[in-house]
Amino acid sequence: MRLPAAAPHGLLEAVTGAVRTQAPAAHCRLLLADHRMDVLRSADGVEVPVDGDAPGRCFAAQRPAVARDGAGPGPDDALLAPVSLHGDRLGVLEVAPGLAVPDDAAALDGVRALGELLGQALLAADLVTDAYRVVRRGRSLTLSAEMQWDLLPGRSLDAGFVVVAAQLEPAYSVVGDAYDWAVDGEGLTAALVDGAGPGWDEAPEGASVTGGTAVSGAAALAVAALRNGRREGADLVGLARLADAALHARHAGRVVASAVLLRLRPDAARVRLEVIGAGGGTVLHAGRHGVRVLDLGADPPFGAEEDYPYRVAAALALDPGDRVVAVSDGLAVAPGAGDEPFGAGLADLLPQLRLLGAAELVRAVTRELRQAHGDRPLQDDAVVLCLDVP
Repeated sequence: MRLPAAAPHGLLEAVTGAVRTQAPAAHCRLLLADHRMDVLRSADGVEVPVDGDAPGRCFAAQRPAVARDGAGPGPDDALLAPVSLHGDRLGVLEVAPGLAVPDDAAALDGVRALGELLGQALLAADLVTDAYRVVRRGRSLTLSAEMQWDLLPGRSLDAGFVVVAAQLEPAYSVVGDAYDWAVDGEGLTAALVDGAGPGWDEAPEGASVTGGTAVSGAAALAVAALRNGRREGADLVGLARLADAALHARHAGRVVASAVLLRLRPDAARVRLEVIGAGGGTVLHAGRHGVRVLDLGADPPFGAEEDYPYRVAAALALDPGDRVVAVSDGLAVAPGAGDEPFGAGLADLLPQLRLLGAAELVRAVTRELRQAHGDRPLQDDAVVLCLDVP
């Protein structure tokens, strides 16, 4: 099957046509994860909760499966495959061949290959068509949220020596938060960025100081500066200084972006981690001796002071099974279920989620945040980023 030859907006039709050469009555459906990662949605209006039926379980587990309508094989069986690329979870491909699916590995291997091929084609098609972005929307995005989602590298990445995942909240109206990452031959660089508008240095802790598209633009400028420095070979300190200079030159301290920068390098059986904190964010390390909050010092956000001499605030060696979680201030200081801020319970929450992979962990944390808030809107944007050492 040659998906690259298909029209960008017609990938599912190409998959269906290929399947029908083997099973003429087959029907295929592509279910894409919405921005909250709570629901899988299709172009024909079907919605499946991720925490629900067989497609949701396939998405969460990232394993192909057979969905049966009865106790045994029958004509209503469907094959399910995760649609993903390099660990970035996009959705689920559902293939109903119109005949009983046998209990053998060949059928699962075949649909797995289809899902992988479709994942590659989808990411390429997203560059030239809005068809799949429209399907992903559970509801309308604000203009600022549109800017932020277009800025992101994906939802998750399996780089071999580390797995990384992140999520924004509120997904459909986020203003100033963003994240970024990239892997190369030496390691992985990741960033969590939180933009703030005029009055950022006078607002009480936990108060929103976002300013619509201006703050989205500040976050975009910070991410662009980090990417520029990264591609020019700058080290972690160099990246911080470039982002700081870019924001200060543009806004002269009126609009800033707090950030957490992380650099991970594989080293024999361990992974070396360096962290810079710039004006906000919390980083927790979960290892064999429990969960601890890293001391990031008190360096200012990017753009607050001209030519600030940023430094590496924390450096440690990670063992297999270790986990690093970074959250923005919007999540750390958000009201929790009781009198304590939500972030105060993170050290207790992480051990409860230790069996979840990185992508499912960030989904679980944002779900807990929404449940703690109930019907109250978040006062500030929130982003959670997780890095796991396999």
